[in-house]
Amino acid sequence: MPDKAEYNAALSQIKSYADDFDVDLHDEIKQEHEDYGEVTHIVLEEDEQRFYISGLKEKEYFGVRYPFGVIGFISNGLSEEDAEQILKHHEVSKELQESEDETRAAAWALIKDADREKLGRLADELTMMTSAGLTRVEIQRENEVPFTGFELTTFMFPYESDFNLRRFGNAIQRITSVGLRASKVVQTSILLVDPDETDAETDEFKLDIDSSV
Repeated sequence: MPDKAEYNAALSQIKSYADDFDVDLHDEIKQEHEDYGEVTHIVLEEDEQRFYISGLKEKEYFGVRYPFGVIGFISNGLSEEDAEQILKHHEVSKELQESEDETRAAAWALIKDADREKLGRLADELTMMTSAGLTRVEIQRENEVPFTGFELTTFMFPYESDFNLRRFGNAIQRITSVGLRASKVVQTSILLVDPDETDAETDEFKLDIDSSV
């Protein structure tokens, strides 16, 4: 188990490699984990992709994580006027009704009422597509909705003697290439149907799910 000095040296080395690899250091977040103690999240960005290198002080490895949230993706495409119209037609929880962020509440309303069978198939296809090699995928589900996002994880081992810029770069390229491919699949498979842009005789927004990845 690494000591505090080794842990801090590993963090410094990773941030130095990120700079050498021309990856932007967006933030650094320190937390206390209930079971494992101190954890540090190094937040990095490359080509508008945000990912995290997270290290628990008592572990021999660091996790490289790439999260993608469907709710955030949908809400980014909604205006306040869109959200107001959506919330007139879709029921949401009292907590969401009282939320200050109406676009996120509207996104939840849309995903909650979307075709769950198609969402489940999309999640299954993403799992098969991203579970190869050294990358692990976790499909996120919430409130009986079978797909609300995903998180990819790979690992790096900064305490090993052969850890260098090339190994750092391999881990970054592995997670960002798979993450970019997976996020594009989601973005092209979950389509917002705007009643103003269709011939439908309704003013309701809905999601069209294409699960044939």
